[in-house]
Amino acid sequence: MSRVRLVALVICVWSLPACASSGQGLTRPLPEALPPHSPLHLETLAEPDAWLRHFLMMGETDGALEVLEAEAGRADSLLGWLQRAVVLREAGEFKASNELLERADVETERRRVRSVSRTAGSFIINDRVLSYVPSTGEAAMIPYYRMMNYLALDDSDGAAVEARRIAAILASADPDRSRRCNEEAMLEYVSGLVFEAAGEANDALVSLRRAEASFRACSGASEATPPGFGADLYRIAARLGVSEVADSAVARYGNAFAGGEQGEGEVLLLLERGFIAHRTERAINVPLFEDDIDELDRDDSDGIAAVAARMTAALLHDFAGRGYYGYSRDNDRAVQVGKALSGAYVLRLAWPSLAGEERRDRTLKVVANHDTATAVAMGDLSAVAERELEEARVALLSRMVARGVTKYLASRELEQKAEKQGGELAGFITGRLANLAANQTERADTRSWTLLPDGIAVARLRLPAGRHELRVREAGGAAGAGTSDAHTLVVVVDVLPGEVTVVSRRIWATAPLRAPPPAGTQL
Repeated sequence: MSRVRLVALVICVWSLPACASSGQGLTRPLPEALPPHSPLHLETLAEPDAWLRHFLMMGETDGALEVLEAEAGRADSLLGWLQRAVVLREAGEFKASNELLERADVETERRRVRSVSRTAGSFIINDRVLSYVPSTGEAAMIPYYRMMNYLALDDSDGAAVEARRIAAILASADPDRSRRCNEEAMLEYVSGLVFEAAGEANDALVSLRRAEASFRACSGASEATPPGFGADLYRIAARLGVSEVADSAVARYGNAFAGGEQGEGEVLLLLERGFIAHRTERAINVPLFEDDIDELDRDDSDGIAAVAARMTAALLHDFAGRGYYGYSRDNDRAVQVGKALSGAYVLRLAWPSLAGEERRDRTLKVVANHDTATAVAMGDLSAVAERELEEARVALLSRMVARGVTKYLASRELEQKAEKQGGELAGFITGRLANLAANQTERADTRSWTLLPDGIAVARLRLPAGRHELRVREAGGAAGAGTSDAHTLVVVVDVLPGEVTVVSRRIWATAPLRAPPPAGTQL
């Protein structure tokens, strides 16, 4: 091989992502051609995820389904089912959405028992060789969406089955409620109302008491509970004759449970807002110099531990550098090439981090007849995702460093064999090419259920029995933008006397607030 061709090969291997084919797929329009705050503006989002979010935000579910169809052969099947289920729900296909969610639930349980060979492979290649398994926070949203779909189909018994699944998932997770209060409280509260609608008052009371414990874990005060929570707790406890709970509800919530007039009912409107923070890759390139190589070559466990500690310190230094400068000097391509030519092995370490849309302070008002309610934040799924990722950080770091050392040892072995057969130059070239090729396999696992909402807010209204139109508008936005009909979400709901009707809808960042009507209703 000529020297020119050899240099070209080294450069291409070093910048393999640039030399590789970009593949087929949709091309993002120029930023100025996009609507404000379109997900396609987010460079940290993978192309398919950006387009999925964009189409959903614009109400174009057919476009979102086409993206999923194109990705079916490349993306993880379980993750594809979860994404498609959300799209089908937004299209009003509640039964089809539930069928996919049921399939996803069964597959999630199957995948939790990971094979030894696949786990071992993650130490050699990267974490993406493992099958995608939803986190606890994601897994709890599978029965939540099935529960909401059943409610849209007017099947309270089916919804109650999903409420039990939610309780089982939460019971099997970390018992420290303060670590997952942002999601658990919301899920337990809604489950309690679903149990009540299905005539299962005992289960309803258990769920509401768990919800209260979670709400208090978030803030330590009863004021954190959503409007009407005290009324629900009192009503169900009194119906069951559990005077101790009913009396304590009176003491904690005062007259918040005062009943309305006969012939009235209540609506609990769950508003799923925006998109959850998504995973993106961060990476650092750690050079191994002569002293490090000597430690590793001796096959001494203490030496390997010392190198691993230095790599970890370099990682922490990278965090500090990024925080101060906004970038890491060691990740500059010229710096990496210079270190490689000076004899260092450059190991790439990659891990997932969270990025999300810029949050805006928005107040959502729900208007029905002459009554107005303000939506109150009740669930923060992005906060749950951040906490779960942080809890997994130590295990991720340990695998990452162990994987880097393993890849070095493999590259070093190839170099030594080539040196014996072809001399020092051949060994040097083989070692660097093996090092570069190994680095290209180092990729963070950024897979997640990206179509989940950022958070969930709740609004509650007491209305006369009958059919009503609820209008959701943004109040206090820039230049009063939230007051136009184009930015109004209309929800049609049937109010039953003496009952609480639970309805869920999705709203987007700044696009017109719109959603498909529930089955059997007319706008």
